[in-house]
Amino acid sequence: MKHTPMRILSALLAAALLTPAMLPARAADSLQDALTAPSVPAATRAQTLVDQYGVTSVQYAVMTEGEITESGQAGVYSKTEDRALTADTLYGIGSTSKMFTTAAVMKLVDAGKVDLDAPVTAYIPEFTMADARYKQITVRMLLNHSSGLMGSTLNDAFLYGDANNRDGYTTLLEDLKTQRLKADPGAFSVYCNDGFTLAEMIVERVSGQPFTEYIHDTFTQPLGMEHTVTPADDFAHSDIARVYDMVDPTLELPEEMTHVFGTGGIYSTAEDLCRFGQVFTGESDILSDAARQATMNKEYLRGQWLEDHADSVGYGLGWDAVNQAPFDQYGMQALCKGGDTLAMHATLIVLPEQKISAAVLSSGGSSAYNTLVAVQLILEQLRQDGKIDEIKAPEPLAAPVKQALDRDFSSYEGLYANYGSLYRVFVDADDQLNLVNAYDLSAHEQLLYVGDGRFSDQNGIMTYRFLEQDGKTYLVISARSILPGVGETDTTQYFAQKLDTYALPEDIKSVWQARSGRAYVLVNAAYNAETLATLPISGFILDDTIGGYLVNAKIIDANNAQAAVEIPMMYGRDLYDYTFYTENGVEYFKAGDTVMMNTAAVPALYAGGSHAHLTIPANGYGRWFTIGEALDGKRLTVTLPADCGFAAYDANGTRLNQSAVTGDNTVTLQAGGYIYFAGPAGTRIDMDFAATPADAA
Repeated sequence: MKHTPMRILSALLAAALLTPAMLPARAADSLQDALTAPSVPAATRAQTLVDQYGVTSVQYAVMTEGEITESGQAGVYSKTEDRALTADTLYGIGSTSKMFTTAAVMKLVDAGKVDLDAPVTAYIPEFTMADARYKQITVRMLLNHSSGLMGSTLNDAFLYGDANNRDGYTTLLEDLKTQRLKADPGAFSVYCNDGFTLAEMIVERVSGQPFTEYIHDTFTQPLGMEHTVTPADDFAHSDIARVYDMVDPTLELPEEMTHVFGTGGIYSTAEDLCRFGQVFTGESDILSDAARQATMNKEYLRGQWLEDHADSVGYGLGWDAVNQAPFDQYGMQALCKGGDTLAMHATLIVLPEQKISAAVLSSGGSSAYNTLVAVQLILEQLRQDGKIDEIKAPEPLAAPVKQALDRDFSSYEGLYANYGSLYRVFVDADDQLNLVNAYDLSAHEQLLYVGDGRFSDQNGIMTYRFLEQDGKTYLVISARSILPGVGETDTTQYFAQKLDTYALPEDIKSVWQARSGRAYVLVNAAYNAETLATLPISGFILDDTIGGYLVNAKIIDANNAQAAVEIPMMYGRDLYDYTFYTENGVEYFKAGDTVMMNTAAVPALYAGGSHAHLTIPANGYGRWFTIGEALDGKRLTVTLPADCGFAAYDANGTRLNQSAVTGDNTVTLQAGGYIYFAGPAGTRIDMDFAATPADAA
């Protein structure tokens, strides 16, 4: 079984609630021919997402000066049901929900009930952390991603169903008590989910209303948004577009619920999101001009940043970008917010001065894909309205021209890390810059020197440069990301930070070397958690080539490693400190709100008869078992009490069955696999075995 490097939630949950990120690029010879002509209608691009990029369905809309001027769909509501997609089909909008939280806070600012620059503790007195700097975190810092919080405390926030479960919300304050900050509050902006969960709490504390009720009273009802809800609402859940498993695209999944509503849990439609856009165009008087303008200011420039330029990452209050390309080429400001859960994706773009908004939602794909379609929708509308003469064509690709090194780069060589990867970086004898994944040597990029301190890939699509800033050394990436038939975007971001080299003391090194190569499995996942989609197992390697680091975390003693990078924008998000400990003779480690157990302590599932049972322990952790040869091919039937379930995997870590997904309480076991049972503490779960599936029938 292949174990991933120690990434924990970065590996398990990074797909959730992401802003637009890098898109896959293809070889230059095909890309040059595939650059999308500006005349291709947005509807065609949406259909291309379905036909070529594995998207199940797409819904899109444009609003101009208060009127829906275009609305459509592509794909299918379901792969098995004969039901049409409509403008009223619901989609999870993921982090686009953050704009509702932002607007809610700004409404309270207008009312004089919240001060953006007051400390969070003024509104949530019980908010504490194991880091005195938490007292400096202001409400503004929650909304512009500069709080310094580690990032995402989201274990069990993403569930199949279970509308009453709010653990991702209610346990956050308890989890934060033991966490430190990864940077000084206000030092720089880096994407942070937990800040918006705290902001949601502030809305509830100050308004005296549940968040769902507040956004309905304040936004959805006044704006006529009849198809915007949260999991706390009573609505027709069959109106949600169907979603499918990423590994098995024929497997329809239950509805996906994100139980941090203000961070990523709202459902909506493209037309409704366009109506919501009127809050920021000034066509609605819900927010004052000062409040809406405050959301679109360049908040990212308050702290450490790259040179100012139009990009998909440039935070305002809530917004991912307040200067979204390519609208700067037309002298227009565009605001953009993307959102991703594991299965659904959304983008909202608003041009406040032109009073235009566009939204694109999808089942499958990515918010980055949706952004490309939304950009085209707006450009088409601007051209039709005579606000631009023509839609500018993309710049042609140019192959990079290798040049001789004109400076010494040896001081930049070493280990570099970001939120999910560790690289060895060096210049070889052919003057090429090498980026080698420290955990996967086959992941090896070689880059040509093209002058001006920049190194390029073979296609001229990505360039890297070194940057020394605030006493740290960074790799900065500029990428031209092209999705043939859909569109393209350019982005420049901090990519990775150079790590200090140091030698571990031998006594500490020996402890960690003993752990190197061990595997650990998640024990505090709910039975219906999306993190169980594949076997949630992780491990790490420690060798002399990477010193005392676990990806981005620096080993500080025999049982602790602390995140050691400070990277603005996106690649420094979701960091974790790791603490190893032993309980009842079993080794565990904790990272954020995630607990993982050494698989050496996982027992074999009972194979001595036709019946067995287990009890969920008092700590509430799930129970893992390995599947031995004696159970290979046997049919297991599980009697599941309320709020209980199981997930079974084969020897490769592929999910055989998760009861919360299929509703099936049986599984044919495979030797070398694992099975996980979860439910309330003290619950007894009974199991019955049959020799073969046929015997079970």
